[in-house]
Amino acid sequence: MKATEFKKLIREEVRKVVNEVDYPQASYAHMKPFAQELARSLKALYMLYDKIEQKGPASEELADALDALESLSSRIKN
Repeated sequence: MKATEFKKLIREEVRKVVNEVDYPQASYAHMKPFAQELARSLKALYMLYDKIEQKGPASEELADALDALESLSSRIKN
């Protein structure tokens, strides 16, 4: 079996499992008291990101983490 065929089978099986499970909508209400701390942490991480980029390219992992935290912050605010 080719690697692409194997990957396709895995994706299909994962898709089946995800569609079978109906996850409840996540609530972020318990995180609201920490919204300001999260905002401060995001600001600090953006400053770190900028410092890293002055020396060379920043990592994709850090950029992904910043995006994920921004998304979480917006969910907490709503």
